[in-house]
Amino acid sequence: MSAISPLLVIGFLVIALVVVLVVFLRSARGGAEARMAQFTGGERTVENVKLADRIDQAVTQTERGSGISRDLARADLKLTAGEFVLAKIGAGSLAAVVFAWYATRLTGSSNGLTILAGGVAGGVVGSFLPNLYVNSRAKRRIKAFNNQLADTTAMLGAA
Repeated sequence: MSAISPLLVIGFLVIALVVVLVVFLRSARGGAEARMAQFTGGERTVENVKLADRIDQAVTQTERGSGISRDLARADLKLTAGEFVLAKIGAGSLAAVVFAWYATRLTGSSNGLTILAGGVAGGVVGSFLPNLYVNSRAKRRIKAFNNQLADTTAMLGAA
């Protein structure tokens, strides 16, 4: 039985931290009244601003963050841009740990360079997986809309 790599343990701890943070952010949201206040411009006090709102605000202030929000809306996903960024970090971390482990098994050595190369490759690949999912959901939704549009046009033309 081989010893567990310290990098593997650190990777699992990072993943667990991201999962706990996402669960905390999802549960920290207010009810329907808080969502309505967000869209109607309701007053917010400084102590009322939650961590999830601060992360989301920081992400959406950038040009890329507003693009993320647009893409999530196109895909009809009920996530904020901040939550999506956290999901990308979590997916990248998980893939980095898995790729690092697989790289050590593939090469038969567990030196630092092998672990680093596998981790970097996994982090890059894993961080793109949420984007691929959002893009596929958006394409599926647009395709369904176009099919319904053609049916509606045919039905109106027959009337």
